[in-house]
Amino acid sequence: MLAQASRHWSHLSPSQKADWRRQIRWVSRIPPGSKSEDVILKGRQLFISEEIHSLATTQKQLVLPYELCIMLVDEDLNALDGDLSLSYKVAEEWVFCEKDEIVTGNWLFSTVPTEKAAYRPYGEAEGYIDPELPELQF
Repeated sequence: MLAQASRHWSHLSPSQKADWRRQIRWVSRIPPGSKSEDVILKGRQLFISEEIHSLATTQKQLVLPYELCIMLVDEDLNALDGDLSLSYKVAEEWVFCEKDEIVTGNWLFSTVPTEKAAYRPYGEAEGYIDPELPELQF
């Protein structure tokens, strides 16, 4: 399981790894032949601990949020200076995802929850309108 957890860590994006490096948690562990003890883990150690626990209890890897980069472009695929949002539906309410504009017209949504029934991207730029709200596209 350690090898599988390490492999999963190696496939995370740089921003996903950075998110894990900012997290700190108390974790109970049982060293061989000893009583359980609580230790503080962060970053890669915390991810691998959580991954091994998930594999041992559910036989599945951790479910991580999606990381999406969406571009706001014109019909010729030129980047537009404007705003782009991404929302998802929770109990008939639309919730907006956090975003960062990495360069003009390119928006990074690094914590998009998985397994939502509907997602809604919406873009605005001067002189352009979004012709429709393309729900359920991905």
